[in-house]
Amino acid sequence: MKKSLVLNRVEKTPIGCNLFNKVDRYKRSQSQKLFIEKDVSDKFNQISSQGYSYEDSKVLSHNYYNENIYKHKGKHGVYRFTKSDSTNKYKFYFGPLILAENKNLGCNIKGLGCKGGGLGCKGGGLGCKSKGGDNKQHLNFLNDEINSSEVSVLNKHFGLRKLFNREANDYAYENKGSFFINEFVKDNYEQINEQFEKDIESFYSEGLSFNSLIDMPSETDMFTQGLLFSNSGQSKIKLADSTSEIKVNLFLSRFDLWYFPKVKGLITKVLEVLYLIPVIGWILKFIFGKKDKEIKGSDIITNKNLEELTTIYDKDFNDQHQMESEGNAELELYKNNYLSKVPVTIAFKMKTSWWDRLWYGQYYNYYTYFANGMKR
Repeated sequence: MKKSLVLNRVEKTPIGCNLFNKVDRYKRSQSQKLFIEKDVSDKFNQISSQGYSYEDSKVLSHNYYNENIYKHKGKHGVYRFTKSDSTNKYKFYFGPLILAENKNLGCNIKGLGCKGGGLGCKGGGLGCKSKGGDNKQHLNFLNDEINSSEVSVLNKHFGLRKLFNREANDYAYENKGSFFINEFVKDNYEQINEQFEKDIESFYSEGLSFNSLIDMPSETDMFTQGLLFSNSGQSKIKLADSTSEIKVNLFLSRFDLWYFPKVKGLITKVLEVLYLIPVIGWILKFIFGKKDKEIKGSDIITNKNLEELTTIYDKDFNDQHQMESEGNAELELYKNNYLSKVPVTIAFKMKTSWWDRLWYGQYYNYYTYFANGMKR
């Protein structure tokens, strides 16, 4: 026997402005969070009191039409319960909410584009050993350290392959799993963990433990997922240490097939400009010849380059084998103790003018991340 609970979209209540009765928006968000958590808990317990246990859930979308005209999509959550001999008690929790110091949320990821280099080859001048423009196919690895000296010289001349990050640039041949912690969770870990332990201690005092992570119908990140606790839960839960990160990935060196254009010295560049001048350009072309021959390339790897690629990949596999074996054992241990993602919401004060703060009070930006929940 099954029974369902259907929930409407969950959103934050907008806050108006009142010069004489300003609302603390952070405390208001705390209150709204607690209200929604209690409301969901009460609805779960109402069905549980009829002899049903929570089984699973799904957030679904529906279309909204007004006078036969489509407006937008809405969301609702469906929560399935199964007839049970026992009565379960439930508590729902969106995870810890903390107020942190304002920080720059700009992206720190370096661009993957090439940084333009100088015009000369290594050592400068026109006497470069690698000229390019010869229809020769090269393996040009994104990690310039493993390129041939000929390719490295040409890369330097054309300003290529200046930046390299293995995780971002190489082929991910195999991803066996990873557990990592967001930098903002790391930076505020002590405060987050303190709030988390304080929040869930009341659940444990009632004999409840972690049941599952469930989705909620909401457009607000803070309200899209939460932890469900029950007296039939799996285990007590704690946050993983801020230093516990595991990544077990096997990488292969990424490359591009490259046909380099001819390296042009100063005289060649001057001639190209003079070629554009009527009469003089025609005479110079007659003396020195016309433009360079067209390079005809192919995306099929030559046999010589296949041999080189095989050698590189043999080294990739063998160099990472020991690290992979050690990482697998560590990952397996981590997985055995892992329970769930734990949503963590951090509020940052917005920078506003004193005039806005006078009229509207302090505003906050809310960012929801995830920590790793482990068996306690």
